[in-house]
Amino acid sequence: MLGSSGRGLGSHRLLTYGWIAVSIVGWEGQACAQPGAKGFLEELARAFGGGGTGYQHQRFGQALGLVALAVGLAALLAALWAWQRRRSHLLEIARSEIEHERSLGAVDSSRLLHRGQELLIEPLGTDLARVHAVRLEGIDPRTLAVPVPSESSGLLEAGRRLAVSFRQGRYSYRFETEIMRRLPGPHPLLLLPRPEKVQRFERREFFRMDAYLPCRFRLDPQQDAPATESPELLLPHTGVITNLSGSGLRLVTDQRVRGRPTITVSFAIDIPEGREHVVARTEPLTCESAEEGGWEVRARFTEIQRSQRERVVAYVVERERELLRQGIRS
Repeated sequence: MLGSSGRGLGSHRLLTYGWIAVSIVGWEGQACAQPGAKGFLEELARAFGGGGTGYQHQRFGQALGLVALAVGLAALLAALWAWQRRRSHLLEIARSEIEHERSLGAVDSSRLLHRGQELLIEPLGTDLARVHAVRLEGIDPRTLAVPVPSESSGLLEAGRRLAVSFRQGRYSYRFETEIMRRLPGPHPLLLLPRPEKVQRFERREFFRMDAYLPCRFRLDPQQDAPATESPELLLPHTGVITNLSGSGLRLVTDQRVRGRPTITVSFAIDIPEGREHVVARTEPLTCESAEEGGWEVRARFTEIQRSQRERVVAYVVERERELLRQGIRS
């Protein structure tokens, strides 16, 4: 810090001396009317090349002015060079601080959050993980305001802990907070403290793997109908999950999904403790024609037991390790 201050003070002094020298030249007269190194040498030669005493005195004053100009310009260039080095040094420090933040996974939220941004909010402290997509309606230096999801079922009240995540560029970001209060009205809002730092993750919050898992599902399920009973009756459609993570899945099916209905899906995974039957509600993100025929649906989990999500993540991570050991992944 002292070295940086010293360099900054030295640059200031050089700049001051340079301007003083240039001012001296203006006070001496019009000695520097002929620009360039050639003119400087000619003026210097004439200053000591003959003539009377008064003439030599006049020429000596002009030569002194040219020398002062040269010194001033050199000091000015040195000051500019020192300023540029100082500026580059400060920029390098700023970049290193940002990279250090990123290496720790913590990033200043002021560069990321903006009004209209899509957020995923998840109430904490419950066995069932419910994820709601909302848009950031208001933001100021201290608070964030988001709309109350219509399907929140009274869980989002003052004091409830929330996990909030969002995407920007290559990365996903996440922070935990607590609802300050709920603002009533025709369109009620949740008021949240604005975080100083957010945690950075890779764009895919959980590991993702290719899979081949038969599944059953239904569209627009009855909220009070347990999907675990008589799945053939309650989940009439079939498909194959071709990609799986702890945050969502991709499945191929003959059933075209139009719009964004809620999808209840059931599938089984093999874990060390045995066979785990996973039941979750999802929100479709895209539905496109599949290369192998039928339709390819990408969906994110909106409601899943936390214990089952943890088992899905463990299953995906273990499968990835197997592929790495077998040399299929690199």
